[in-house]
Amino acid sequence: VDTNNPKMFKDNVYQYYFMHDVVNDFESEFDSIYSKYERRIKRFMEAIHYKTCFFRAVRNNEEIAFIESNTDYINSIIKKYNVNNKIVYVLLNNMKFSPYFIEEYYLTLPLLSCSTIIATALISGNSIVFSSRSQIKGLTTSAALWFCTFLGFIIGAGQYTFTLIVYILFFCILTWFSSIEIYLNNRSNHFEIHLELKNSNYLRDFVTVSRQLGLRIDDIEANQAYIGSGLSVYTITFTIFSETLQKYKTHKEIIEALSSLDYIYHIEELR
Repeated sequence: VDTNNPKMFKDNVYQYYFMHDVVNDFESEFDSIYSKYERRIKRFMEAIHYKTCFFRAVRNNEEIAFIESNTDYINSIIKKYNVNNKIVYVLLNNMKFSPYFIEEYYLTLPLLSCSTIIATALISGNSIVFSSRSQIKGLTTSAALWFCTFLGFIIGAGQYTFTLIVYILFFCILTWFSSIEIYLNNRSNHFEIHLELKNSNYLRDFVTVSRQLGLRIDDIEANQAYIGSGLSVYTITFTIFSETLQKYKTHKEIIEALSSLDYIYHIEELR
């Protein structure tokens, strides 16, 4: 026991200082502390039979030298109960491993990072960019997911100058992508409109005209909120199947053409 601090003791076998869980005096509380840690060790030994990630805060350069010289031994201990167990070293106070050790220890990191980026791309590509009946939406959100993943990777690798360059590029892309998203959305083969007809009997006429223009109706949904207003209101999803219409007309121009019909009270695209 440390004579200057009754809450601390030194383990002479493993040469470490213990200063946890002591309320007043280590000697008087030894039995209860021993029982507590015996239970914790038992649970820990059971848990590491399952895939486990260990974290170690490295204290000094002497420990770095020990880790680099005893990597195989450390890994044999970590993987003793499960070969898939891993250890992550947290370096403090600007400490660094040698380039040779980093190259060897992080050999699988690029593969893991690539997998993460690809997974993010798949999520953003399928769930965001082409969501809502294959309409192009959330392009900037998708780009943000890509760049956040990449930024996390290069920050973790310590490439701070490169991180700053990528961040500036990221900021510019987010600024530009809003305009690009609007342009692509306006050129998409799929779009959705809010339609207000003066009478429900005109719905058949509207469908006929739409088909003549080269539009396929994928879905029609009546809006019950407008019952009693004198208007028949619908949400309609279109797909442009006419090649001429796809090539030369935007959604805005198509809607302007439809709005010229006498029986339409109001029509607009849903974004």
